[in-house]
Amino acid sequence: MPHQVFLSYSTKDTAATEAVCRFLEARGVRCWMAPRDIPVGHDWAEAIIGALNRCPVMVLIYSSNANASTQVTREVQRAFEKGLAVFPFRIEAVQPNPGLEYYLGSVHWLDALTPPLESHMGKLAAAVEKALKRHADGDAAVEFPAAPPRPRATAESGSKKGILFAGTFAGLLALGGAAWWFTRPAQSTPQPHPSASVETAEPIPAAAEPPPLPEPTPKEAPALPSAASPQEATRELPWRDSFARAYLPVPGTDVLFALWPTRVNDYKAFVAATETEWPKASFEQEPDHPAVNITWNDAQAYCDWLTRHEADTGRLPSGYHYRLPTEAEWNRAVGLDETTAPDDSKGPYPWGSQWPPPPDAGNYAASLEVDAFAHTSPVGSFAPNRFGLFDMGGNVWQWCAEKPGPEYRTARGGSWMSSTARELSLHYALQAVPVYRNAGYGFRCVLAPVP
Repeated sequence: MPHQVFLSYSTKDTAATEAVCRFLEARGVRCWMAPRDIPVGHDWAEAIIGALNRCPVMVLIYSSNANASTQVTREVQRAFEKGLAVFPFRIEAVQPNPGLEYYLGSVHWLDALTPPLESHMGKLAAAVEKALKRHADGDAAVEFPAAPPRPRATAESGSKKGILFAGTFAGLLALGGAAWWFTRPAQSTPQPHPSASVETAEPIPAAAEPPPLPEPTPKEAPALPSAASPQEATRELPWRDSFARAYLPVPGTDVLFALWPTRVNDYKAFVAATETEWPKASFEQEPDHPAVNITWNDAQAYCDWLTRHEADTGRLPSGYHYRLPTEAEWNRAVGLDETTAPDDSKGPYPWGSQWPPPPDAGNYAASLEVDAFAHTSPVGSFAPNRFGLFDMGGNVWQWCAEKPGPEYRTARGGSWMSSTARELSLHYALQAVPVYRNAGYGFRCVLAPVP
């Protein structure tokens, strides 16, 4: 599959860029990222130009580092010359330099200013996929909605924009020289995981190229911002496990909830390590969809395995373990408290008090006509709740720790098959035997103190 998205970024933002790259590629969007996709000994400037010639979309990881990078400005300039759809993904609130503002002043900016970074990637992926579809359909131009508010130049600097840009453009030509006009290279084979990116258009000799590195293991996951300890975790600075997955605090509990349900890729690691039986869903699932066909016993076994795995990696603090949430913890996480009457025959619902649910309320049954997904959807496809948690309603039923009787366990939240007001009430608790397996059942973990 050819590359579809060129990732433009500063080396200082490598961790964030790798996270975006993984998220897009998990959804089937092939990204080009230097130096990963530059063959050893290949001319760097030529490879970059070749990738820009082939990719219909650019994602710019925009920050103060990117704003100060001459190479990033060159790449953006070339992207517009070639007619790429450019999406600035802003991870820091800074004013664009004159050269970037000239090109980016009229395009749609996607903001990812509030942590965790993952909570904004769904919107980016949706925009990229829409642009790729239009390109595949033969539409030459991609229309963007009006850009959201962002830092702008002052009136004085704006009046001088033409002069400043002319100077900037001349400087770029002097720095870039003839490197921009290399002929289009042949399709190159993707290389292993990068150790650095490129901040200069000057070719790097083959001898200076670092040797290929292996793909990262979970212990080597990018160092996304993480709290120093579970006690210090906040919504803005979550705790992260060794797979870089985020866990957020919920007021009224002493546990940290996983940002979203356990995904297909997450569960695959457990299946491979334990040789657990896992029947495949009857419909297509991507790596970032919630894992389904999970029994309560399976979910418990996963939490136990994750606890052991994290202890072995040295990431799990003493006195903590991973487990399923209790129903009391779930109630708090969906916004219920002790003063809310336990009536499961009507709302409140995850989206509010009205029935039926409004458009994009979540992934529910097709008969409700509120979403575009026939089955499961990528986690994070809909807005988070007020605690920053995704898919607390819809997508998959999620097992809880309770044992209401020797034969039954509980599940909460509803699924992509749920259609009744009773099922979608925040209070409703579904009961099933612990070996029950269904394409609407999944789970999420919490990090909790050991009793």
